[in-house]
Amino acid sequence: MRKRALASLLTTAVFLFLHPPPAHAAGLIAENWPVPDHLPEFRVTGVIDGYTINVESLGPVAYHGLVRDQEEGVPASGLPDLTGKTVRVEKAAPVTSDGPTSGYVFADTVFINAYLVETGRAKTNLTLEDKYGGLFYLLQEKAKKKGLGLWAPEAPTFPSGGEEKAIVYITKTGTRYHQAGCRYLPAETSALTLAEAVARGYTPCRVCQPPGTVGGEETGL
Repeated sequence: MRKRALASLLTTAVFLFLHPPPAHAAGLIAENWPVPDHLPEFRVTGVIDGYTINVESLGPVAYHGLVRDQEEGVPASGLPDLTGKTVRVEKAAPVTSDGPTSGYVFADTVFINAYLVETGRAKTNLTLEDKYGGLFYLLQEKAKKKGLGLWAPEAPTFPSGGEEKAIVYITKTGTRYHQAGCRYLPAETSALTLAEAVARGYTPCRVCQPPGTVGGEETGL
């Protein structure tokens, strides 16, 4: 088992060495992935959330290999809007009657699942033995090193006068503070100033990016 995992990681590393992204690609490997021409094409009819799209003939398709976590989900900003575009879907798990298709999605030369991991917009739950597991591991380590998206520094700063007095919201059980309108805020919340939230150990929600959020993100598609 360990040998297979090491072989997967080595194969991925060799592939990336032999197929570096072109100079105009801004270093994003996922934006220049070889298109799997043998996969059927489908039209995207809508984006359900940061993890799932709606595809003609298939219905909901969830991006395989990504961690789904309400507190540390895919940030709302910078997500690729695939509505109306043609994609190729590589199914990664058997389809169940009560759930979406789970698969790898390719839009032109962009490997969407890998793009979300590489830009820090999602974490992967693949192992090195999974298909693309070695690739996702390397891309996640790259995002960590650069401090992108979910891997951005936690400590908030107050660059503008009075920002520490901004009102933010917390939940009974969560560890993050949010701004009004965040999709992860339940009906029952508590309001407090940003300074108070930070003093009590709360960290900014990575989805709504309230005042005090630090670390920029790369642009989307």
